[in-house]
Amino acid sequence: MIAGYVRNDFLNDALRVFDEMPEKDVVSWNLVIAALVNIQELDFAEQLFRQMATRDVASWTIVMSGLVGAGRIVEARICFDDMPIRDVQAWNTMISGYIKNRHVEVAEGLFHKMPEKDWNSWNEMIIRNGLVTEAHAFLEKTPFRDVVSQTNMIIGYFDIGEIGNAAKLFKFMQIRDTTAWNATIGGLGENDHGEDGLKLFIRMKGEGLPLDEATFTSILTICANFPSLDLGKQTHGQVIKMGINCFTSVCNAMLTIHAGLVVEGKYYFDFMKHDYQIKPASEHYTCIVDLLGKFGFIAEAVSVLDQMEADGVEVPASVLGALFGACRIHKNFEVVDVTEDIVFVKIVKLGLHMKRLQKKRLCILHNIMEIGNRMQF
Repeated sequence: MIAGYVRNDFLNDALRVFDEMPEKDVVSWNLVIAALVNIQELDFAEQLFRQMATRDVASWTIVMSGLVGAGRIVEARICFDDMPIRDVQAWNTMISGYIKNRHVEVAEGLFHKMPEKDWNSWNEMIIRNGLVTEAHAFLEKTPFRDVVSQTNMIIGYFDIGEIGNAAKLFKFMQIRDTTAWNATIGGLGENDHGEDGLKLFIRMKGEGLPLDEATFTSILTICANFPSLDLGKQTHGQVIKMGINCFTSVCNAMLTIHAGLVVEGKYYFDFMKHDYQIKPASEHYTCIVDLLGKFGFIAEAVSVLDQMEADGVEVPASVLGALFGACRIHKNFEVVDVTEDIVFVKIVKLGLHMKRLQKKRLCILHNIMEIGNRMQF
């Protein structure tokens, strides 16, 4: 009955039944303590924990996980050290807690002390600390092949630039889900193997796997790096056909793929805002400023900064960085009829309101403007 009340969020009823129980077993104690931990009533949970006559590994782990979730990592470690017996889950909880609280070196030290490791242990360290080779050795020794862990290793191999090992691992996976395909396609693109990524995408379609937002974000980004826009446009057509062109990351990728077609890029930015009511975030503004500036539309890029101010959006360092990058690219060409003083004052005015203003970028821009009486990019 307690379990039913807890599952349906009737904690008061669960506590009432618990209090009325003449004899309470460990399972009942654990259910109530876990329910309290889930609603962050840690003090009450610890109080009940101390009242327990008999505790099992789960009892200790429940309290420890609550302390970890609350960022009370020192208390969690005391709880861990006091445990008479620790199972793999207890070790994983403590390691995960250290990682989430940015104590990766301590987590790795604890990881190496584990008497036994399971896939959850390896997943944490693969994702956070790049122990890909060691995890692969573990994979070879176990008959159980976990898709999530294998996918994490593929991502890990790509992160350290071992494209061959990543591709080999993907090739020999017995079961591949969409996430595994996406990870491999995206990893190939990020490591300058975009053509192989495109071939894999074609195979993915041929095998009838479901394509999602992440699939098209990866493939559109790959297409953006190709000299021809034809393949990118074909993929774009598929995106619209599937109705996933409204996703934020896909819109961002579309801006990139149409980098040489500024009008279309601006269209997709407006399309995102007006047709799908997606409010642009700083990443979107950075993308459109970068797009306009990259192809010499400096005045229009500056007007985007005006629009950000009008919309009450703080201008982040990334947006100014995109504009500064455009200035560096076009420093030898006169592309707009805007005086250096107007643009410089505009950027300084915005920059003074930046919490993370990068002074060196202003110095770069100032040096560019010293080239001539008019701004030359």
